[in-house]
Amino acid sequence: MATVNLAPTIGVAYQSFLNSGAPNTAGYIYTYLAGTTTPAATYTTSDGSVQNANPIQLDGSGRPSSEVWLDVTRGAYKLVITDSSGATIKTYDNIKGIPQSSGYAPVVSTMAALRLISYAQNTSASVLGYYAASDGGGNDYAYDSADTTSGCYFTGSVSGTGLNVSAVTNGTIHVGMMISRSDTGAAVGWVTAFGSGSGGTGTYTINNSATVASMAMMADYGGKAIVAADGARWKSKNQSQMTALMFGAIVGGSTDSYWPIYAGITATNDLLITDGTYRVDTMVAVKDDQSITLQSINTVLKRVSAASSTDPVISALGLSAKILGQGTIWSEKACPNGILGIGQRATGDTAYYNVQYCRIGPHRVLGPGGSATNIGVKFFSSQPSGGGSYATYFNTIEPGMWIDSVGIGIDLPNGCNANDVYTVNFLNLYSKGYRLQSAYGNKFFGGFCHSKESGSAGVTIINMLDGSGGINGTVKNQFFGIGG
Repeated sequence: MATVNLAPTIGVAYQSFLNSGAPNTAGYIYTYLAGTTTPAATYTTSDGSVQNANPIQLDGSGRPSSEVWLDVTRGAYKLVITDSSGATIKTYDNIKGIPQSSGYAPVVSTMAALRLISYAQNTSASVLGYYAASDGGGNDYAYDSADTTSGCYFTGSVSGTGLNVSAVTNGTIHVGMMISRSDTGAAVGWVTAFGSGSGGTGTYTINNSATVASMAMMADYGGKAIVAADGARWKSKNQSQMTALMFGAIVGGSTDSYWPIYAGITATNDLLITDGTYRVDTMVAVKDDQSITLQSINTVLKRVSAASSTDPVISALGLSAKILGQGTIWSEKACPNGILGIGQRATGDTAYYNVQYCRIGPHRVLGPGGSATNIGVKFFSSQPSGGGSYATYFNTIEPGMWIDSVGIGIDLPNGCNANDVYTVNFLNLYSKGYRLQSAYGNKFFGGFCHSKESGSAGVTIINMLDGSGGINGTVKNQFFGIGG
């Protein structure tokens, strides 16, 4: 359905006359995009579901047989009134529909359609879905007249996976923003890397190959703040708990949803991932004071075997990062660096981080099985080689986690100290429940170990000394009530 407003003059109860004053019997109304001869559809009712013929033929008294409603996403129209022979009587250009009654908000099916709404006609709108109505990505939005900096409104072109920005009207481009076209509102791809550009003019890489000639374009994270085709900013009315679907994530497990999740956590710092299976081919990093909540055990983050990354599926990477809820984190691919990480840096990241006071919910961590080298939860030392002021300390795994079908359940190397692990249960282990390598002062409470292979151990403790006494041994760890 189109989002429509009533056409002025001709919209309802209209009667056309010839210059002689006689009714314009069997005359016509032609409808075009403003300033062009490109036909533009109109609609018979306010629900925008049935198009009028174009041209609209008038009856014996010079009246259209139905109402005339204009599509708000088309912007302005040109209306040409002719007699029955096609001779022009009058032309009206740059005509916009009449906004409906106060408090009315048009309803559109997709985020692309929202981008095409003119703020001059409507200042609020409801969106039924991100890609399609009822896909879970919908929300209510309002035009923010004071905002010209969220996202970016620019002129650019796309060739393959290369975006070239030739001019910026306002705002700044960031990695993780979606690039959209101004003519259709359709998404082109997410920005994955800077080239010669660093927020303004220059080149960028996007995740999708496309060809787009130079035009006005938009960049935004989606969901929370949208940049429209006319440069307006639309803000979500409900920002209390936004979901990954509102940023373009796709349920089903066949399409990589890493970039929508990245956009969502970057824009909100507090993202809900609702039930469904979400494929993530790249590690989701939850950084300082950010929180991702997996709604239930039926919320699945999945790394497929074809993915190239060997980083964890998701990692707490910062101060007070949180991976909450009770979801399923699953890797079909070999996972020697863990499925869930605490302190892991993404491949290629050369920075070091304090990873402290993180909270990890009681998720189900599911591995591919078959190998003693696969790891369920891996703590990573955030200290540079030779020591330093960075540490992975004082983090908590909440009671009730299950780790299944891996070699090592939880791995703590040097520099991972004073962490609390509550009631983790291990199933189908191929090696051991815990491996501690020069980690000290950690506490482990409750849970049990079920080994897949004979000879598997519940706990392995390894001291890794550097010969100079510069690295602590595996001491002062405490285990309470762990069964096998």
